[in-house]
Amino acid sequence: MGRIYWLTSYPKSGNTWFRAFLECLLGEDGEDLDLNALERVPSASDRMVLDRELGYESGDLSFEELERVLPEAFASVARKSRGAVFQKLHDSFRRNEGEVPLYSHEAVEGALYFIRNPLDVCVSYACHRSELTLDEVIRLMGDASHGLAATRWRQQLQIRQILGGWSSHVGSWTENDEIPVHVIRYEDMLDRPLAVFESAVRFLGLSHEERQIEGALNACSFERLRGLEERSGFRERPPGMDRFFRKGEVGSWRSVLTSDQVARIVADHRETMIKYGYLNESGELEF
Repeated sequence: MGRIYWLTSYPKSGNTWFRAFLECLLGEDGEDLDLNALERVPSASDRMVLDRELGYESGDLSFEELERVLPEAFASVARKSRGAVFQKLHDSFRRNEGEVPLYSHEAVEGALYFIRNPLDVCVSYACHRSELTLDEVIRLMGDASHGLAATRWRQQLQIRQILGGWSSHVGSWTENDEIPVHVIRYEDMLDRPLAVFESAVRFLGLSHEERQIEGALNACSFERLRGLEERSGFRERPPGMDRFFRKGEVGSWRSVLTSDQVARIVADHRETMIKYGYLNESGELEF
């Protein structure tokens, strides 16, 4: 049986960048990165992939019915694999109606959790969800019921994912007592990439050498990802969004958010921001 590792995050926190990195690391030497074929790290919420695993159309099930069969579907993926299985998630760590964890079973080894300053998440998420204003995104980031593909009247290409608020999403994964979690700050990915990515590679049980990790990092630099998107597009970019790989900067919120908007985000997420170094005990912002 293979072993499953989740790559999980609140949206716009570095998950896709790391997926591209794994594609480069696990690919053949000299293999060009194809942004539209990130097949080594598929999305666990992809309905078409899930339908193939289930053997029937998941759209025929209610949200609750589908979540009852999800744990076994993921376990089946692991049983068919000989090695590590990497899958992307934006869902919070949660249980179905029968109190069975959706993302914890005998085949799951652990999860990488990508975290980013919620002030920068807000700006990037608002660009990602172009139909929403910054104020609406701020509200969603504090909404316990916030989800993706969560409308019952319309079948989506992805299955329902319950994010909840930003802080509760972070806590659901980092404070779970079911599976090991390795936390990576987006800011550290930018500041000291080799050390941070190498620590993640080791957590995933991979034995690649430092030179291979460095080579994969060079092959998926943010500038290169932007160039690839400009040349061939990116199928995961939502309609209305100019580009998926925008700036990849730390602190872009400073030129976008008003002081009132900053204050609302800090008020909603103060405790978690302090815990992960985005806010000091005096209330001063660190990034």
